[in-house]
Amino acid sequence: MPVRRAILLKNVPLRTFAFLLIAVFARAQQADGTVPDRPSLEGRAVARVEFRPAEQPLPRAELDRMVALPVGSLLDPAAVRRAIERLYASGRFADIAVEATPEVEGVALVFVTEPTYFISRVSIAGESEPPSRNQLANSAELELGSPFHEDAVEASIARMQERL
Repeated sequence: MPVRRAILLKNVPLRTFAFLLIAVFARAQQADGTVPDRPSLEGRAVARVEFRPAEQPLPRAELDRMVALPVGSLLDPAAVRRAIERLYASGRFADIAVEATPEVEGVALVFVTEPTYFISRVSIAGESEPPSRNQLANSAELELGSPFHEDAVEASIARMQERL
């Protein structure tokens, strides 16, 4: 079973924290119950870069350009941090984690992402006037094109109910 070490990245854009998960070689516990030192993956060659889930909000070529960790380059935590910052700066991701796993050829990097969702439409169905559907939609205070946050839904519903 692999052992994973998490490093909290500071000063990452947006309100979400990103974690750089670096998987290290699994080692059996010693007889006294301690775990021996684990080798770092830093400086090993990047064997492959993947994105999970496979469907991403940006084309693969653009993701590769933003990440800038080509196969064969040496793994550098600062380069991974910059890659995460560039992905966040696109505004298309709510959360990003990177898993680094040792392989025979070097290190496999998997960028695990959660997309940012945006409000594209607010529609009201089933209400008779007054208030009008437009008045109810406006009272929701959901701005088109702004990021969608689940916690804003309850407040929007409460404002619409007040309007009724």
